[in-house]
Amino acid sequence: MRKVTLFFAAALFSLLSFAQDNNADIVKVGDSMPAFTLHSTVNGTVSSEDLKGKVVLINIFATWCGPCKMFGPVFEEVSNEFNINFVKINVDNNADIARKYGVMSIPTIILFKDGIEVKRFTGFMSKEEFVKFLK
Repeated sequence: MRKVTLFFAAALFSLLSFAQDNNADIVKVGDSMPAFTLHSTVNGTVSSEDLKGKVVLINIFATWCGPCKMFGPVFEEVSNEFNINFVKINVDNNADIARKYGVMSIPTIILFKDGIEVKRFTGFMSKEEFVKFLK
């Protein structure tokens, strides 16, 4: 039990450490999408430059996060129904990108239109809630 408590305390500490950065650099609704490049063995290289002028939904998650694991299948299913560019960012491998987006809790879902953040949601969403969020 002690190991589990220590694990969750360490995880919480690591997420809260994101808040230590200068808030002036954190992306929020109305701001432009910051530049990034992601490398994936499945999808190759994806950069923010490739996504300019498109509708983009970014899902910031962690593999050890329970709500993230529950939301993953919802995200995958709905991604096939909409004409949106979906990007998944794992905080375990991309903490610097998560910091740029001001992520304080995961999963965090951010919607960009024409390179501008228009909506943000943190936490688990059912399929119905996610579809409503996208509309």
